[in-house]
Amino acid sequence: MIRRRRLIGESLEHRRVLATYLVDTADDSPADFATADGSLSLREAIEAANTNTAVGDAAAGSADGVDTITFAGGLSLINLGDTFELTDAVRILFDGGDDNTLTLDGGGAARHFRVASDNVVIEGLTMTGGRADLGGAIRIEADASLTLRDVTLTGNSASPAEATGGGGAIWNAGTVDISGVTIGNNTSSGSGGGILNAGTLTATDTTIDANAAVRAGGGIESTAGSTTTLTGLTLSDNTVGDAPGNGGGFHITGDGDATITSSTITGNTAGSEGGGLWNGSGEMTIIDTVITDNVASGTDADNGGGGVFNNGGTVDITGGEISGNVAGFDLSATPITASLTGDAEVPPVTTDASGQTTVTYDAAAMTLDVTVTVDGLAVGDDDDSDDDNGREVAGVHIHVGGPDENGPVIIDLGADNFTENGDGTITLTRSDLDLADEFVDDLRFGNLYVNVHTRDNPGGEVRGQLVPDATSASGGGILNAGTLTVTGTTIDGNTASRAGGGVEAIEGTTTTLDGVLLSDNLAGAAPGNG
Repeated sequence: MIRRRRLIGESLEHRRVLATYLVDTADDSPADFATADGSLSLREAIEAANTNTAVGDAAAGSADGVDTITFAGGLSLINLGDTFELTDAVRILFDGGDDNTLTLDGGGAARHFRVASDNVVIEGLTMTGGRADLGGAIRIEADASLTLRDVTLTGNSASPAEATGGGGAIWNAGTVDISGVTIGNNTSSGSGGGILNAGTLTATDTTIDANAAVRAGGGIESTAGSTTTLTGLTLSDNTVGDAPGNGGGFHITGDGDATITSSTITGNTAGSEGGGLWNGSGEMTIIDTVITDNVASGTDADNGGGGVFNNGGTVDITGGEISGNVAGFDLSATPITASLTGDAEVPPVTTDASGQTTVTYDAAAMTLDVTVTVDGLAVGDDDDSDDDNGREVAGVHIHVGGPDENGPVIIDLGADNFTENGDGTITLTRSDLDLADEFVDDLRFGNLYVNVHTRDNPGGEVRGQLVPDATSASGGGILNAGTLTVTGTTIDGNTASRAGGGVEAIEGTTTTLDGVLLSDNLAGAAPGNG
C-alpha cells in the first residue's frame, strides 16, 4: 500500500501594513480638514494615525504599529491652525537634507504638539512661534514618550498660571529623549526657559542656548522626583530673573536627580544663585564637564555659586573644569559712579577743581559708556596766552591701579571730547569703549580709576576710583550647602564678592576635594576670605 503524505495548510497570522503618509500641502484648517480635496495635510495624516480610520485624503492608520508621516519636497512652512494632538504611536519625519527646512509656526497662539501616547518620534522639523501655559512648543503627558531627533525649537513661550510651571519649548511629565536638537531663544514667565522636566529627560549632543525664565532654570528646570541625563550637552547663555532667580543654566527642585557627562555649561546667568547649575536635595553627578564663565548675581551672603550651587543635596564632580565663574558681581546692573577730587591723586593735589564720572559696563559686549563732568577746569585749546592755560585739560584716561597707587593708562578718553556746558562745567561723553578681558576683574574689584590731567598738573589734577556697589555673594566656582565631592577637577580663575573665590562651604556641610587643582581664584573685600 502506498501511503501519501497529507499536506496541512496553516493560516498565516493576520498582518496589517503600517500606514505611510506623504503630506503635500501646507494648508492647516482645523474646522474642515476631514474633507477630501485631493491634497493630504499634516492634520489629516495625524488624525488618521490617531484614530486608525480614514480621514479626508488620508487612509486609515494601523492599530498594530507605528505609522509614518513624511513631507513632499517644496514644503517649507506650515502655519498652525491649532495644536496637533498625538494620541497614538507615530513617526513624523522631515528629511530635507542640509539645505532645506520645514518650519511649523504657531503664530504666537498655539502649541505645536501635545503628546499623549508612547512611541512618538519627531525628526527634522523646526518649531517656532508656539505659545501655551505648559510647553510652548511640545507638551508630553504622563505615561507618554517622545523621541526628538535633529529638531530645532526656537522662539516659543510658556505663560503658566503657576510660577513653578513653564517650559518655554518643552514641558515633560512622561519620558522624552532628545538628540541633535537645538533649543534656543525660548521664554517662560515661570520656570524652565527651554525645558521643564517633571518626568524623565535624556538629552544627547544637544544645544540649549539663550533661553530665559523668570523664576528658575533659564535653560532647564527639573522638578522633584524627576530624572535628567545630559550627555554632550552645550548649555549656554541662558538667563533667569531674581525671584528667586536660581539656576541660570539648569535648576533642580527638591529631590530630582541628574547626571551630566562630557558637557559644556557656559555663559549662563542667575539673578541669585547657581549661575550654571543649581541642585536641590537630590543627587547631581557631573563627569568630565566644563563649567565656565557663568554668573550668579545674588547680593546676600548665602547667595552665589557662580558655577554650581548645592542646596542641601549631594553633588559629585569628577574631572572637567570649573573656571571663570563669578558670584555677586553684576557689573551691568548698576552704573558705577565716582567723585573726582584732588585728594584722590597720588600724591594729593591742592585744587579747586572737582567732578564726577559715571561708567556703565555692558557685559555682553564688554564695552564701557563713560561720562565725565568737571567744574573748575577748561577745555583745552591751542592758545598759550589764555589766562586759564594751566587749567586746561591736557588728558583724561582710565587707568589700572588701586586707590593708593598710580598705574598705566588702559583707555584714552580723549581730552578734545570735552565740551562746555555754559555754567562753568565741562562734560565728556564716550560710548562703546572696548574693555579688554584682562581688565574685567580689575573693574569688579575697584582697581580702575579715572584721571583728569591738566597742564599745571600733568600727573593728574582730579581723580576718582571706580568701585562697584558692594555685594555679598560667595562661592565663585561652587557654593556647597550639602555634601560635595570633587575629584580630579581644575577649579581656576573664579571670583566671589564676599568669600570663597573657588569654593565656599556653609557651616555644617561636608566637602571633600581629592586631586583638585585650586588656582587663581579671587574673593572680594567684605570679608574677603578664601
